[in-house]
Amino acid sequence: MLWLNWSCIGIAAACLAAGFVGGCEHKQRELDAYKAAGEAQELATQKTIQKHEKVAQEIKSDYETRISAIRAAYRVRSPGTGLMPPSTQASCGSNAGPTYAILAESCAETTQQLVSLQQFVKETQ
Repeated sequence: MLWLNWSCIGIAAACLAAGFVGGCEHKQRELDAYKAAGEAQELATQKTIQKHEKVAQEIKSDYETRISAIRAAYRVRSPGTGLMPPSTQASCGSNAGPTYAILAESCAETTQQLVSLQQFVKETQ
């Protein structure tokens, strides 16, 4: 009878130990899967960052080229109009031409900034 009690206790202890070891192994597999998912996400994030940097560089280069073209186009003015900023020019009669050209150039640059920003957002979504 005593032998039966000790064997029941032994069996119970063995089951408890097996359950503990099995539970630990299960948690280790979950942890390994979690780490693998984290590494995969880091890799995906790095690829996204590289893509965004590439797109940003391409758009920046295109933007600078277009702004240079805009400035070149608006800086071709008739002789005698001057290149003074709008704040120093009078807004009457003969001086209205350069002020308009400077304003138009500024508007064209701002429009190009918006177009380039929209292109960046579209290509990085």
